[in-house]
Amino acid sequence: RVTDEKGQPLPGATISVKNTRTAVAANIDGYFTITNVSPPATLVFSFTGLITQEVNVDNRTTINITLLEDKKNLNEVVVVGYGTQKKVNLTGAVAMVTAEAFESRPITSVSSGLQGLLPGLAAVSFTGQPGASNATLRIRGVGTTNNSAPFVVVDGIPGDLNYLNPDDIETVSVLKDAASAAIYGSRAANGVILVTTKRGKLNQKPIVNYDGYVGTQMPTALPKMLGSVEYMQYLNESQTNVGLAPTFTAAQIEIARNGTDPNFYANTNWPKALFKSSAPQQNHNVSINGGSSDLSYYMSYARQDQKGLVVGNQYDADRNNVRLRLNSNNILNVIDLDGNIGFIDRLQNQPADET
Repeated sequence: RVTDEKGQPLPGATISVKNTRTAVAANIDGYFTITNVSPPATLVFSFTGLITQEVNVDNRTTINITLLEDKKNLNEVVVVGYGTQKKVNLTGAVAMVTAEAFESRPITSVSSGLQGLLPGLAAVSFTGQPGASNATLRIRGVGTTNNSAPFVVVDGIPGDLNYLNPDDIETVSVLKDAASAAIYGSRAANGVILVTTKRGKLNQKPIVNYDGYVGTQMPTALPKMLGSVEYMQYLNESQTNVGLAPTFTAAQIEIARNGTDPNFYANTNWPKALFKSSAPQQNHNVSINGGSSDLSYYMSYARQDQKGLVVGNQYDADRNNVRLRLNSNNILNVIDLDGNIGFIDRLQNQPADET
């Protein structure tokens, strides 16, 4: 169980296995269950605003942990609508996560990756279709009737979270109240999400980074279906128990068992026929950054390939992201230049709509 210093549960606390992508969230009472963990694995407990702790599993089956307040976190610099401030000086309701929050999550979109990371931000996904798993975001509930989506600003320009490569993100700030979001006017009626992408550093030699994973998707749960013979037998038995005549005769049950008339006595397990037991998913990202005394640069390329769980090749998605960011300071001692170019190529396959 995960609690705070006062013994109160921490719903939504993240529990992950160190150096892996296995992670779960604590329930409303602070309890969690994580499987397939054996020594010498280490569990990492984290919650927004509290100190992250690591615990060795050893041979224990029950672990209770208390997370302490992170007082050093008050000096963290937060991106707000009109610049940056230290948390200790903030008067508005602002929350922020950094790039490290996305590194341990095998996510397919930035919006779904924000789930459970920021207090006051709800992220709900309504589909598992490849390329369409973008989450619906709400900040402190529904603010307006026609459009309740928060206003998204990427590097100072209105944008879309789902066009971004998660590995290109430096910070994500959420402005939740009127005081912090007032600079954006009526567009901030449902809150504001500020995204800052990565940039190179001055006087730094080129650094090449690679991050990637190859994983497997599995259905959360598939119903275990009765066969036609079992269904007929159980139906007859239930009718006999209440004094009714059985629907199926012994001859009909025998025909279903032998499979001599599959058109009339079908025995198809449709969930098994329609869905795969697993589907592959992979993501690869390469970036290079550095800079001289006057110019810094950041370049990245990411590719994502996600197959669907539906049998056949009708459902899959590919995505390619390219980003180039150049920053130059004190050009002729007068001008600062910030150039940021992003490109996305996205292909989503699905059966054609029918009427």
